[in-house]
Amino acid sequence: MAPKNQSALQRTCCPHLIAFFLRADNELYQTINTAFIRLEYFDIFKNTDEHIERLNHYQPTIVVAPASILIELSKRLKARDLSISPKKIVSVAEILEDSDRIRISSAFKLPMITDFKRSSQPVYRYKLNDILVENPEPCPCGSHYTRIDKVEGRSDDIFYFEGQDGGQVTIYPDFIRRCILFVENIGDYQVKQHSEQIVEVCLSQRDEQVEEAITAQFQLLAQQKHFKVPKIHFSEYHWDTSRKLKRIQHL
Repeated sequence: MAPKNQSALQRTCCPHLIAFFLRADNELYQTINTAFIRLEYFDIFKNTDEHIERLNHYQPTIVVAPASILIELSKRLKARDLSISPKKIVSVAEILEDSDRIRISSAFKLPMITDFKRSSQPVYRYKLNDILVENPEPCPCGSHYTRIDKVEGRSDDIFYFEGQDGGQVTIYPDFIRRCILFVENIGDYQVKQHSEQIVEVCLSQRDEQVEEAITAQFQLLAQQKHFKVPKIHFSEYHWDTSRKLKRIQHL
């Protein structure tokens, strides 16, 4: 059995203890382990309770994880099941929604860091289907390259509806997201389009007034963008840990 003060000893000998959450381990990750940095891999397919126990013992100074994992850790932190005080929180692998960023930052009392900037990444004959939002303002650093404000999603997350005058109307994820976030008392959510006529809204906090308000937002969007209002079905929110968290999803 490890000594009770092992975590404190680890922090003294190794100033950077990284808790790294991802779907698959890799021997390459372990190559960074030195006298100054230690990385422990956490398999996100395992039960969250196992992670909580390990984290409380490990006491990481840096947590690197997908947004969905950070959201779950935030809940456990507020419930006082989790007792860690990392110096940095890094969101990777999934889109970090603004609402989730605020939620996670509030729980950990830390600003969020993302892996948006990389010094290099070789890409050979590879088509990216990310939806990027351009920032038209010049960069303060003086660079003349195009500025990217955020990654909004993937092209397969775009919703398509039947136009009021025929044809098809394209709606980008951010417009769907607003239909949810413009409504108060929204917890965890996911919006899935099954067809041009059917949209499913999954909510962790089911409430008749909230559902009516969301429906009204979709009706307003349909009026503004000139498409026929789809049938809105509401269901319970369920997070499948085996898949990336996608708030807006075209099935």
